[in-house]
Amino acid sequence: MRKAFIPWLILAFLLLFAQSCDSSSPQTSTESNQVDDQQTIYSNNQPLHKYDYSPERDELQQIYDARMKVVNTWTVIYSMGKPVFVCPSKGYPIPYTTQLTNPDQMQEHSGEYNGGNVVIPQAEPNGLYTGTSTATWVLCIRTLPGGGSEIDPVYSEPDALAFPYPVKIDDNGTIVDAGGNSSVSINVKSKS
Repeated sequence: MRKAFIPWLILAFLLLFAQSCDSSSPQTSTESNQVDDQQTIYSNNQPLHKYDYSPERDELQQIYDARMKVVNTWTVIYSMGKPVFVCPSKGYPIPYTTQLTNPDQMQEHSGEYNGGNVVIPQAEPNGLYTGTSTATWVLCIRTLPGGGSEIDPVYSEPDALAFPYPVKIDDNGTIVDAGGNSSVSINVKSKS
């Protein structure tokens, strides 16, 4: 019981401290207090539920497990909102801005007014910094003339969709299931 009381005590202290620092109008403070009072009533009468199992967490873990394996996929690349290319592929597309190292680094900053640590961009091993992009790398499998195949990295600026089963683009430009087995399936568990 005592452990449950401590978070409420901390919350009350923070609210009192925040009110003492508040330079807003009396009307704004009154409205804020009314909202806080209402939230307290909700919290007391409708506390958050606690669950012993999360199907969403389980499903996401299964997706991570599938991504850590070399799975066959079929990737569709779009241009101007329309599918323009489909290829059998390995794994799921990798966003171009995915990196192997942390994009930020801490640097000690000393100054008369602003001493302390600051976060600055960190260079990638190739000497470049990351940016934002919708570009994607796709490992397409090409069938070679005379037989055999090879895996080639395809760079895509437009959007890309990856499927764990064969797909194709029909004559109307629509992506359709081409039949065949899926390389990945998720077991959605039902637990009450």
